[in-house]
Amino acid sequence: MTFKEIMAALFSTSESTYYKWKKENRPIINLLSQYFSVKELEDFVTTSQITKFELIKELSVEELEAKLSNIGYYDRDQRVQEIILLLKKYSTKELLNALNYCFDKYEMTNRWNYDKYAIIEKIRNLLQDQSHNDLIIDFNEKIGFDFNINDIKAIEYLLMRFKVYNTLYEIEED
Repeated sequence: MTFKEIMAALFSTSESTYYKWKKENRPIINLLSQYFSVKELEDFVTTSQITKFELIKELSVEELEAKLSNIGYYDRDQRVQEIILLLKKYSTKELLNALNYCFDKYEMTNRWNYDKYAIIEKIRNLLQDQSHNDLIIDFNEKIGFDFNINDIKAIEYLLMRFKVYNTLYEIEED
């Protein structure tokens, strides 16, 4: 679709009405052309949503700024060590209690009782899903950590190591 076709579809008018409004310098036309790409507007016309905004619509400006400031360089090996330290800090029972508390809070019936491997696998799945951001935020607050979507790589590395060695020897409980 061309930009004029998209505008006509957005306003349920003809293309000539779009041109008239553009010539009149209507603020809505300026807003749409200045802050949205043709792809985003076409996405909205065809699906009634803009995908990239769906991913961030629940975030405040402060939360979005914090997430964007964390995007820089990502050292997987360093993050793996941070996650291992977290897993050493808490017993399996403490981590399960924190996760189960969050599941209960969001009325999810996914209560379970497994080992640390299953816990980090569950965290990875929650991060991948992205519909459970509030649950992850609450879990982070409970355990004093900052799991985020970037940690999927580090968690997958830990899971792969477990599959190869059949242990995560750094976090084995006595």
